[in-house]
Amino acid sequence: MIGLIGGTVTAAARSSGHTISFAITGTIMLALVVYIRYTAKYRFGSHWHTYGPTYMCCVAALMIMADLMRHVLQDADVWPAGPWPGSSQYRAGCPEESMECLSAVGWIFTFALTYGGFAMLFIGTLWNASICKKLTEFKKKWRELQVQASAETPAAEASSATTSSASVPVSAV
Repeated sequence: MIGLIGGTVTAAARSSGHTISFAITGTIMLALVVYIRYTAKYRFGSHWHTYGPTYMCCVAALMIMADLMRHVLQDADVWPAGPWPGSSQYRAGCPEESMECLSAVGWIFTFALTYGGFAMLFIGTLWNASICKKLTEFKKKWRELQVQASAETPAAEASSATTSSASVPVSAV
């Protein structure tokens, strides 16, 4: 964003941004996993049915945090950039930072881990909310309302037909 207005980001500012992003995202993911674990007491059934959403969201949180951890480790020179298995997200010598220039590490961390993690988090959260059960109940109630409405419609038409014929004067017929 700063590059759009002609500014530059120092290495220290970039490192601070990565660390702050890691801390905030980690806190949110931890709170989410703790909440989903807490709600496990409302789910019944097998161990997997009870704790499955917690496991799925925990793995998802780790997958989402992986790229942020890569940034923090790269900034601290713990996992230096460079050839495989370096921490560089982009291939050396590429003119711009775009999808075409992603390295193997970039593809693994950006797509496989981050996006895969968000997909797992989405599924785990829906599972925690028992969305399939709620949709099944909604579908059942919807069908009941449709049956009820269709049963009432002929009776309403019959009563309106007798009412309308009774109100027509005999001389008009």
